[in-house]
Amino acid sequence: MFFLFYMKVKSALIICVFSSLYFIRCATNEKTPVQKVKATYSNNLDSFTVALVQLQKSIDTGIEDSVQIRKEFNNARIAYKQIELLVDYYNPGTAKSINGPALYEVEPENPLIPEQPSGFQVMEELLFPIFDRSGLLQLKQQSDLLNSVGTRLKSINATTEFTREHIWDAIKMSIIRIETLGLSGYDSPIANQSIIEAKFSLKTIDDLIQCFEQVDATDSVKQSIQLACDYIDDNNNFNDFNRAVFIAQYLNTCSKLIATCQQKLKISNFNESRLVSSSATNIFEKNVFDPWYFSYSQKDMSNESMVQLGEKLFYSNELSSNNTRNCSSCHNPQKGFTDGLKTNSSFNGVSTIKRNTPTILYAALQPTQFADSRLVYLEDQAKQVIENPNEIHGDLAKTSKLLNQKDAYKIAFKQAFNVDSIAPIQIQTAIAAFIRTKAAFDSPFDEYMRGNSTALNASQIKGFNLFMGKAKCATCHFMPLFNGTVPPFFSTMESEVLGTPSSAKPPYKIDADSGKYFLYNAPLHMYAFKTPTIRNAALTAPYMHNGVYQTLEEVMDFYNKGGGAGLGIQLENQTLPPDALGLNKSEINDIISFIHALTDKKLD
Repeated sequence: MFFLFYMKVKSALIICVFSSLYFIRCATNEKTPVQKVKATYSNNLDSFTVALVQLQKSIDTGIEDSVQIRKEFNNARIAYKQIELLVDYYNPGTAKSINGPALYEVEPENPLIPEQPSGFQVMEELLFPIFDRSGLLQLKQQSDLLNSVGTRLKSINATTEFTREHIWDAIKMSIIRIETLGLSGYDSPIANQSIIEAKFSLKTIDDLIQCFEQVDATDSVKQSIQLACDYIDDNNNFNDFNRAVFIAQYLNTCSKLIATCQQKLKISNFNESRLVSSSATNIFEKNVFDPWYFSYSQKDMSNESMVQLGEKLFYSNELSSNNTRNCSSCHNPQKGFTDGLKTNSSFNGVSTIKRNTPTILYAALQPTQFADSRLVYLEDQAKQVIENPNEIHGDLAKTSKLLNQKDAYKIAFKQAFNVDSIAPIQIQTAIAAFIRTKAAFDSPFDEYMRGNSTALNASQIKGFNLFMGKAKCATCHFMPLFNGTVPPFFSTMESEVLGTPSSAKPPYKIDADSGKYFLYNAPLHMYAFKTPTIRNAALTAPYMHNGVYQTLEEVMDFYNKGGGAGLGIQLENQTLPPDALGLNKSEINDIISFIHALTDKKLD
């Protein structure tokens, strides 16, 4: 009996041991959330490559009817939207080759040989609005290139290491990409499929978040994304889509719940210096942009004493050689920190300065300075303006010596920089520190996007939707900075060739200013200028780099006609689409009304 009892116990123990080993093995084989994300991405990547093969097959048949090619093209784009989130984050160069703008670009190291565009947007121009059968060979070439890129992505994926922090950062960047690029039609400018495609981008975000499987944290996100997708299903016409409502009531909610979910999962924010804060809950938060990112240090080195000193220097005639000019001579706060002139008088009063005076407002939040993008840092811009003989006509070395002889300035620089002797770089840094405070983000538009649904009137909401949609303004003036700094990372600045005329009256001729051309002598840069912010544009007339237009109505008429091309100015390198926008007078008035809603309450 004892022996039988012993054997039963022994058998039970053996069973328990094996059961324990089995559960341990199952637990060991259970994928982590990061591994699940990698598996989801890998599956979507497989689907993308399959869609590319199908697209290639439809093109290779050379069929006369474009219906099948367009169908496979749209399927391939949707498949891309399901991997774009991580492709653009980990392989931005590859993402650009897949779905970058269909424009030639110039690399500084090789300015005479333009970099050819590739990918979906090149194909889109051949397929929409009508199928250009003469471009069938080019379609095949682009399809072949995309298939090569798809194969390369799969190879890269085998060695790419995902982290929780990067995944959640990529998710938040994807929301910004949808808001700024997707809804504007930036990456589907002719077919206008961006609204429909946004749903697939959102569903991919949800798929990745659900990999973390914490119901109390992820369920609210799932519900909010589903509501956003439902809204798209019910309202997916590109021109009629209410972007104001969709962003303020749906995407902003998604953004905030994603940030809350991340906190509940105890996942740290990705910590790296960049313009957009990784800890922000959405793109419209007050301090989402770091005004010190585009500086020597990339870190805020300022203090209140430095800013006050910079303000004093900004308004001080002591910077000029004859004590007659200061920065505010051209940057008047009452005029949005411009001067209200077509072009200002030069220092000697005999001639005029070459270009219209830009605002300093939000200047810190752009990666290049001056209309021709010749400098990066505000500190260097301050030096160049101060020492330009046509502008302030000063000498920082001499000014430093002069200020060192004045006790009040020595005390002020000591408080700001903890130095005993004033140097030119500290003058530059103090002025730049003051300019970096000039990004208030307190316009009616900002209030609306932060939840005050009454901050914009009906005309302004219509204007915003036109600005972001039919009028295509936001494909160059990217929300929410409304300048040419490209989302979602806001690290590069676009320049455009608009075909700006020398006069607002016929006969129209291109303005002689060569713009960015002189930097690299690249033909594509002839007449190219940086895309400035239109925040506070209601205060900064006249407009364009040469001040040719006195009113926003004139500016809108220029764009509505197709830029220089619409005036009969023929430029091979015009980057502004030459087609007329077809905006009626009421629509133009609504857009102008919206631009007025970008005026900050606090300017001085």
